[in-house]
Amino acid sequence: MVHRIPFIVAELGADIDPFMLHIYAALAQKERALISERTKAALRAAKAQGTVLGNPRLSEAAARGRPLERAAPISSPQICCRWSEKSKKPERAV
Repeated sequence: MVHRIPFIVAELGADIDPFMLHIYAALAQKERALISERTKAALRAAKAQGTVLGNPRLSEAAARGRPLERAAPISSPQICCRWSEKSKKPERAV
């Protein structure tokens, strides 16, 4: 907005006032801060009550993940190629 590059929000349309975008951004930032505070307070309270936080079976999860770490690395293009092959839909005969 500072550089006069058009910023379009699909839900608000192309003709939204930049001031309103700033207001929405400020509200979203405040909401994010409030959610963070509530989450941290809830985790502190749970910890104070003796609740064990995290994955209780972390060693099992780590053991399952180790073979994957040892596998041959895959490049980004290979990942994309595999993903696109899996997502292809069979063509219909016309």
